[in-house]
Amino acid sequence: MTSIDRIIEFIEFKGIKKSVFYKNTGLSNGYLDKVKELGADKILSIISFYIEINIEWLITGEGEMLKQEGNNESLGLLNESNTSYTTNHTKDELIMTQRKYINKLEQEIDQIKRSNPESDPKSSFENKQPIKLKRHFK
Repeated sequence: MTSIDRIIEFIEFKGIKKSVFYKNTGLSNGYLDKVKELGADKILSIISFYIEINIEWLITGEGEMLKQEGNNESLGLLNESNTSYTTNHTKDELIMTQRKYINKLEQEIDQIKRSNPESDPKSSFENKQPIKLKRHFK
């Protein structure tokens, strides 16, 4: 399931039309039908308006769709006086979630490399013996 699939699931859960979602987030009409994945700027637009979305769920599919009220200090804070705080807070949250996801992927890559060292082109190159070439001069 992609982040687009999860957004569509969220829209259905909220019971809103895509056109309302597009208007609220500033995404162009039909955007979700045209792309395969969301970029960080689009995710930021979404979570800036729909602050109840769990960013980790949106990006990775792990966890619950909605943030837990007791664990999220930004729920209910979105109003004119603190929009910049909330936006900065959600940016930081997005960055932290992306870092966690990248670390998880790096760990998976390391695990795969350890289980099959021959699949790593660098390690197989380093293990090969140099070839001695004969020189032929006239």
